[in-house]
Amino acid sequence: MNILKPLRKVLRALPEDHDPSKIWLAIGRALHEIGYDSAALPAVEYALELAPSSPVTRRLLRRISGRDVSLPENIEAIVGKALAEAMGQPETELYCSASEQVMSGNGANTKYVAKHLFSGPFEKVIFEKCFYTTKFLPREALVYQSIDKIPNGRFYRFPQIYGQQSYGDTYSVFMEAVETPPTTANPQTRFLIRAKALGEFAGRCRDITDLDFLNVPAPDHKIKIDRCDVFESVSSKQELNLFKSNLEKLVAYREELLHTIPTSLVKGDAQPANLIMDENKYIVFIDNGRVGRGPIGEDLASLLWGILIKDEKLARTRESECLSVFHKYASELTSCSIKEIRQGYGCQLVRLLYLRLIHKYSSETKATPDQLRTIFKKAEFIQKVALSAFEAN
Repeated sequence: MNILKPLRKVLRALPEDHDPSKIWLAIGRALHEIGYDSAALPAVEYALELAPSSPVTRRLLRRISGRDVSLPENIEAIVGKALAEAMGQPETELYCSASEQVMSGNGANTKYVAKHLFSGPFEKVIFEKCFYTTKFLPREALVYQSIDKIPNGRFYRFPQIYGQQSYGDTYSVFMEAVETPPTTANPQTRFLIRAKALGEFAGRCRDITDLDFLNVPAPDHKIKIDRCDVFESVSSKQELNLFKSNLEKLVAYREELLHTIPTSLVKGDAQPANLIMDENKYIVFIDNGRVGRGPIGEDLASLLWGILIKDEKLARTRESECLSVFHKYASELTSCSIKEIRQGYGCQLVRLLYLRLIHKYSSETKATPDQLRTIFKKAEFIQKVALSAFEAN
């Protein structure tokens, strides 16, 4: 291609006011239009350096760099301002310079999770969680709408929210991207730190009831004893009958205790992956679609579940330690006994036993006999743990 032709086009596009940022923007736009993006990119980057608040330059840079994002200017400005204020720089203008979808919808309510890079005098990554709103606003979005009414504590906090916006049939929440720094803490210490945070959360939020999302019922499943027949081919008749009898006993305990155990706000789905330690040693609660009211102590079941189904001996040690720590920090803020916390823990164990080991595999047609036998043994152990939680003094 004759280089004189694109150069003439560049020169014709130059503005007459001699503003350097506009000149470099015009050069970059002209080079982009004739297909010279490798030359256009540094020109537009320099234009933005000269005029960092120019929305036209920002959009062109995103387009040329292949990092175009669909954030409307109004939400970009809102999020940028909130982010700057959170960083202690209220006069700073930030703009979205790059975007990447990091997760597609992982359920009926979530459309995607995206990562946005905001740039300016400093750079900061934030997350956008986009929900479908075809029929109703999902529970997690309602939680974030009420997040200012839930107190953070000495050991736990929720992610900072920078903006929320409806787009047609979707609703997006823009929040802090929590980073986990390298840690030398051993697994035992990490579990105890999480138990401490959950205990403080339960104690601090014992009396919080006036949140809009609490009016939306949390999903639950009726426990059906006949689902246990999934283990019929891998257990003796005596084993299966005892398993069913124990499950009936657990269900009866649970239904009675749900009316008498003290309740509090609970994290819900408090598995370790949803309890991230930040650089300041806070435990940050993420994936908050199951925050609600529940029996005090129930979050320990989700926290310990992974160990309970993998290592019975270690599980008993961790269980005792975490129950003690949870009780210590909850009871500093509210009246609750270790027995009540054990009972709340047991109630959630029964629910998880049914959902994750019985109901799941009664619908799972690909499980081999060996796999089912292993699952049955795990389920028997969880029954024992739940029974001891209910019957302990």
